[in-house]
Amino acid sequence: MSNSFYLKILAVVSAIFLWFFVINEGFQVNNLDTEIQIKVHNLSEDLMITNDLSKVKLKLRAPTDVWQKKDIASKINASIDLQYYDQGEYDVEVKVETLDKSIQIIEQEPESVHVILAPIVSTIKQVELETSGNLGKDYIADKPRFSQPEVNVESAQVVLDKIVKVVAPIKYDNEMLEIKKNVELEARDKDNKKINKVNIVPKTIEVIIPISKENGEKTVGVRANIIGNLPAGATIEKIETNPSTVIIKGKNDKIKDLDTVETNSIDLGEMTEDVNAKTVGLDLPDGIEALDNPQITVKVYLSQEKITKSFQGIIKYKNLNDQFKVGGIMPSRIQLTIEGPSAKINSLNEDEVYFEVDLTSKGEGTFDFAVNQNNVTVPSGISIKSVETKTIKVIIAKK
Repeated sequence: MSNSFYLKILAVVSAIFLWFFVINEGFQVNNLDTEIQIKVHNLSEDLMITNDLSKVKLKLRAPTDVWQKKDIASKINASIDLQYYDQGEYDVEVKVETLDKSIQIIEQEPESVHVILAPIVSTIKQVELETSGNLGKDYIADKPRFSQPEVNVESAQVVLDKIVKVVAPIKYDNEMLEIKKNVELEARDKDNKKINKVNIVPKTIEVIIPISKENGEKTVGVRANIIGNLPAGATIEKIETNPSTVIIKGKNDKIKDLDTVETNSIDLGEMTEDVNAKTVGLDLPDGIEALDNPQITVKVYLSQEKITKSFQGIIKYKNLNDQFKVGGIMPSRIQLTIEGPSAKINSLNEDEVYFEVDLTSKGEGTFDFAVNQNNVTVPSGISIKSVETKTIKVIIAKK
């Protein structure tokens, strides 16, 4: 083969390289370092894509100055058109377009994407508060208030089944005053991970969180803790406590709802007077204490029916010489009629009503003693209507 043939071949190859050099002068062919997000067009309002769509990788030919501006990705759109698709699984063509005609698509990956379409359903979920960070030192948060405590959550059923809760996330930043914020809601799964493929309506709600000091003081009323039953014939007119209020202290979340505290128990069965006074301590909830640990005087005022009752009192003696002894007393009891409040009369013991004999200077023998209303002792509040036993005999003998 002659040298002229090889020269012709060399000339053609050189011409081709020259042509490539001329047409590519000022241009670069490179892989785009940014992956393009796929946009979705014409998706039915009743459907949603339940899987994640991959992004598009591109190889481009573009002028050198376009590459140098670093915004070449903003001049490219990648999209799929789902106008005629119903629920199901499909491989859909990805259409890539450039907004700048000087940019050419050399290679595209992928050319189609797998799409799973499912119907949109909805459910109602309660909103929960999720907090992180810290409040100011010694401050605590009270129960939050939501502008909308329930929200509608829309998604495919397979996604809704994964939702465990809807939270309003708030990060504390050493707050010492009430927090009031508009918060974007998030759906979470069983591992507390965010679920993205949901539509929460409304997406944003207002959250109000009262903030107060952890420990505080509060003035509260005192209420008598009355137990048991009154004696027959008695009723309560009124009950007084002194002091009627006390200052308590404790954690704010414990004392905020307390308006009164109770005394230790007081048994009505022990009430026999018209005015009954008892001094007792306070029965306070755990974690709460009263300043100065006060003792409470409780007065129970009774209204009692007055009754008359026949009663036998005992006979006592005193001042007997040690050489002698009482050989007998006749009768052994005194008979009398008493009057007073029913509760007190009915609870009397026989030793509370008595006639006492003074045996000063008395020796061996039998002695008579007169019994009358003036020398019979009865409890206060009880009166003697009559004394049926007028005289008693006391027999004194030598030891």
